[in-house]
Amino acid sequence: MRIRWTPAAAADLEHISNYWETACGISQAQKEEATVSQNKFPAGWDEEKARRVLAHCEQQTEADALVEDEAGVEPSETVMNVAFDLVPRVRELIAKRHG
Repeated sequence: MRIRWTPAAAADLEHISNYWETACGISQAQKEEATVSQNKFPAGWDEEKARRVLAHCEQQTEADALVEDEAGVEPSETVMNVAFDLVPRVRELIAKRHG
C-alpha cells in the first residue's frame, strides 16, 4: 500500500487520531508524554532521515509528486482515493484476495 501525504490526508489523519483519542479516553497528559517519548524510527531511519524526507515532500510541486507517485505504480496496479469509512472494508477485501 502506498500512502501519499496531502493536506486532505493530514486532515483525515487528524480526524482518525481525534476519534481514537476520544474513543479510548486518552488524556492530554498521556498525549504529551507520548509525544516526548516517541522517538522511535523504523530500522534504518533516524531523525535526520525523517527530516530530509519531510523536507523533500514539502518542497515538491504537485506535478513532481504526481510523477514520483506514477513512477512507483506497477502496470498491474491501480491507485485511487477511498473514503475514510470504507478503508477497513477495502483492506479486508484485499486481504481476502491475497490470502
